[in-house]
Amino acid sequence: MEREPTFMENVLRLKPLSVIHAEETAEQLPRHLSLFDLLCIGIGSTVGSGIFSTAGEIISSTAGPAAFISWIIAGVVCCINALAFMELVTRIPSSGSTYAYSFHALGELPAVIAAWLLTLEYGISGSGVARSWATKVQEWLVEEHPEHSYQWLNEDYTNLLGAVLMALCVCVLLVGLRFGKWFVNTITTIKVAVVLFIIIAGFCLTDSSNLSPFVPPRQEVDGSMAFGVQGVITGASSAFFGYAGFDEVCCLAAEARNPKKIMPLAVIGVVTGTMFLSAFASLALSGMIPYLDAASFGSGFQYQGQHWAAQIVRAGETCTMPVVVLVCFLAQPRLNYALSCDGLMPRIFSKVDEKGNLFENTLISGAFFTAVAFVVPFDTLWDIVSFGMLLSFNMSMASLLMVRMREDSPRLAPRLITVMVASACLAAFLYQIGYSNEGHV
Repeated sequence: MEREPTFMENVLRLKPLSVIHAEETAEQLPRHLSLFDLLCIGIGSTVGSGIFSTAGEIISSTAGPAAFISWIIAGVVCCINALAFMELVTRIPSSGSTYAYSFHALGELPAVIAAWLLTLEYGISGSGVARSWATKVQEWLVEEHPEHSYQWLNEDYTNLLGAVLMALCVCVLLVGLRFGKWFVNTITTIKVAVVLFIIIAGFCLTDSSNLSPFVPPRQEVDGSMAFGVQGVITGASSAFFGYAGFDEVCCLAAEARNPKKIMPLAVIGVVTGTMFLSAFASLALSGMIPYLDAASFGSGFQYQGQHWAAQIVRAGETCTMPVVVLVCFLAQPRLNYALSCDGLMPRIFSKVDEKGNLFENTLISGAFFTAVAFVVPFDTLWDIVSFGMLLSFNMSMASLLMVRMREDSPRLAPRLITVMVASACLAAFLYQIGYSNEGHV
């Protein structure tokens, strides 16, 4: 008589690679995503939401013109992460991204934790971006028509416009991924064109005096210390979140054509493309306006007297930001699908209709996150979302280390992973203490 597995053995059971390959060959979801589609989905999620919202802040209050270097440093770090994702997606070609990797390498309980962390990055983050977009639209309307407040669009605890945007994105995906990818490809192309316009027009309007000193000396800005080499490093940590979303393409492995070939190219292509566009757009803004006044790209063109260019940038930012919401939510039903296939969510979430769409899954998930966008204020949630993203990255890296070391040193692998994770947490803690103390000098 076979011994019943213990509770710990159950929660730490691994998903065999043979099962993952069997699910891949079953092809329940149609494979119609090309490399171009995956690049547009990834870049649509990363470019814009980060650079439009953080570029001015990093320049004016953290790194000065050297924000260009901050974006490069953050990009190199993300490239290293991308190399790990490239190896994982070829070793474990499954939907679910970090969830799937953790289930194979770390166990069921860590995989469930990873799924919750990814939900913060996908669905919750998408709802938050929808509310941010609604705030931008309201501010734009108030500037154009100051006689109206438009307060009803964006109340303190309810956000009608954000909920409407979220619902529209859900409707686009309910039509099917074929239409959804066409929509994403179109809007992403427009978004990249807007960023290229910023770079080219910004370089044409650059005043070299605005770039000197390139690394401003340490000084107090708005009550905290900024600039110097420390400011460049701190700016890199802020710029890192401008790359958030590059891993979302890994959730689409089950719908990619020849995933072992094109998925690694898509991951590294998204990161390098985002790094180029974000870094040079930041440099263009630094050249247009003194770094202490660099609030946004629109302010840079306004400073140069190019009001028409400022309107183009603002319109482009407002009109293309919804694609970030769409792409963030696009990954959520795929994550639910992976969980359902493993028996960790109700079977309705893995039901595929005759057109190859996850209709019920998308509808249920969309209704929930539309409600979140309508009633949940996100001011206090962004730090939690950021923490969840970093922790999910760590779990992906730990999964890769476990897969590698289990092949060579199965007994040593868990101990090494524990030491590495503890060392990383200690380093982050010491860095935070040093940064806080230095900020009061």
